Amino acid sequence: MLSPRPRTDYTRNVVFSALYREIYSLKILIFIILICTLIKVTEQFNPMYFESPLPGLLRAAIWTRYRKIPSNAFLARQFNLQASGGKAVSQESFRRWMLGDSMPEYEHLRTLIGWLHLDANQIFSAPSKKTAT
Repeated sequence: MLSPRPRTDYTRNVVFSALYREIYSLKILIFIILICTLIKVTEQFNPMYFESPLPGLLRAAIWTRYRKIPSNAFLARQFNLQASGGKAVSQESFRRWMLGDSMPEYEHLRTLIGWLHLDANQIFSAPSKKTAT
């Protein structure tokens, strides 16, 4: 009867090396899947994933009031004059509101509604999801 040929260190190293490469590839694949899943979940629960009607309403109300879209600095100054005793806003804050990058705080929103005669129901209407571009 023939005895099985003993494995050499070289054969053992080749087998373990191939096994290690497979495990490493699997770890990378699992990591990529996990990252993609986290990005998708974060995107779904991100408040900026939803479009707010506020920027469009602001533009329309400002156009109606001034017959043009003035600079953000001018609009911030006018807003601060209307918000007597309230916290002042910068032109950068107003720019973010106009672009839809941020939403004003409650007190600022009340001032905007009173100053530009906005409809609160339209501002808080059901948001629509942003389309992928």
